[in-house]
Amino acid sequence: MNRQRDIERVLESWLLDGPSVMPDRLFDAVLDRVERVPQRRLARLHLRLTEMKPGIRYFTVLAAALLTVAVGIALIGGGTKEPVRATASPPTETPSPKYTTVADGLLSTWMSEPAGIDGLDPAAGVTLVFTPIGDGFWMTQSQESNLPRLVSRAAPAGPNTVTLTTTNTKDCPRDSAGTYEWSLSPSGETLTLGAQDDTCASRLAAVPGTYWRMNCPIAGDNCLGPVDAGTYSSQFFDPFVPHGAAWTPRYGALEYTVPEGWENREDWPEFFGLGPVDAAGGPFIQFASGVVAVKDDDMCSNDPNPTAARSAEALAAWVAAVDGVETNGAPEPVTVAGLSAWRLDVRIGDRWTAKCPWNDTDKPDRPLFTDVEPGEGFHWGIPPDGSMRIWLVDLGDGRALLIEFEAETQAAYDERLVEATGVVDSLVLNR
Repeated sequence: MNRQRDIERVLESWLLDGPSVMPDRLFDAVLDRVERVPQRRLARLHLRLTEMKPGIRYFTVLAAALLTVAVGIALIGGGTKEPVRATASPPTETPSPKYTTVADGLLSTWMSEPAGIDGLDPAAGVTLVFTPIGDGFWMTQSQESNLPRLVSRAAPAGPNTVTLTTTNTKDCPRDSAGTYEWSLSPSGETLTLGAQDDTCASRLAAVPGTYWRMNCPIAGDNCLGPVDAGTYSSQFFDPFVPHGAAWTPRYGALEYTVPEGWENREDWPEFFGLGPVDAAGGPFIQFASGVVAVKDDDMCSNDPNPTAARSAEALAAWVAAVDGVETNGAPEPVTVAGLSAWRLDVRIGDRWTAKCPWNDTDKPDRPLFTDVEPGEGFHWGIPPDGSMRIWLVDLGDGRALLIEFEAETQAAYDERLVEATGVVDSLVLNR
C-alpha cells in the first residue's frame, strides 16, 4: 500500500467508531508529509519547550497537515475516477444550490475557553478542528492532540450552516446529528457557532461559543496569531507557577486587550508575547516569569547572578544602577493588573562598548536578564538601536513578572510606545 493511501486509511478508521486517542502511526505519517520547520530562536530569548507536554508541540503541525495531505487526490474511500467524456449540452436551467464541502473559512484549528467536555481538564482551554480529511470535526484540550472528543463528520446544510454527525460513540450515539449556524468576523479570525438543534447533548453543550483561529507566527507554538481588536485570554501562560513546579494548563491566567492589527506571538507556561502584525521595526511586548539578573562580572554568562535579589523592587533597582544602562530616572512605582510594580525606561549608555562573544555586529550589547535555571542559555537585553520600557511586577512570592516593550529601532519604539503601554494597562492577572 502506498504511503498516501495508508494515511487516508488510518484517518478513516480513526474518524469512524473506534479508538479514542490519536494513533502514533498517524502522527508519524502526517509529520512525514510536513516540511520540518525548526523552532525560531528569538534574538534575546530561547523558548523552553520542555515545560510543555509533548502534545502541544505537535498539535499545530498535525492540524496544518490534516488540511493539506489529501489535496489533489480522492479523500477517504475514494477510488479511481472515471475519465471525463464529452456530452451534449443539457437544456439551460437555473440550478438549485448544492453544498458539497465545508466552507473554506471553517477549515482550520480554532481555540476557545473551557467547554466542560467530560474527560478533559475543566481548567484548560479547548481547540476545535474542521478538516477536509473525511470532512472531519473534533474538539480537544488545547495542549493535548491525542484526546479527540465529539468526533464527527461535518457537512454544510445551507449557507452558514453545518451539520455534525457522530462517527465515534465515545461521547454520543453513532449517527446522532446536530445543526449549527456559523459566522466569521470580517477578518476571518473570529468564529461564532450557535446551535439550531442536536440529538447529542454533550456536543450541544460544548460547541456553541466564540472561537479564535490558531495561526501562530512561531512554528510549533499553539498561540492565536493575528486577532481582531478586543479582549483575549492566555491558554498556557501562568506566571503564578514558579519555575520547575508542576504546570497544568489554566485558561485565562492572563487577560489582555489589543487594538486592531495586533497578534498573539507566543503562549508558553513562562513566556507570552504580543505585538503589531508586520510593523516596521518589529515592536513587541514580551512577558516572562522565569528570569533573573545576569552576573555583574560576566554579563555574557548563562548563569544567574548569585548576589542580585529577585524581587520586583530589587530587580528594578539593580537595572537602574547597573553599568552600561541609561534610565529616565529612578524606577517608578506603578500598578499592573492590580499588583505592585516598578516601571523604568532604559537604553544602552553612550559610552558603553562591551559586546558578548556571539555578537558579530559593530554594535554594543547589554544583557540584563537570563534564565533562573543555570546554563539554560538565553540572554535578554536592551536593543542596540532602540529603547526598552520595563515593568517588573511583584508576584507575591519573592518572584517578579517581567514585562517589557521594545523595538529594533528608536523610531518604531517611539511610534508604538503609547499603544503598547495601553495594552499593558489593560492586563488582568487571575490566580
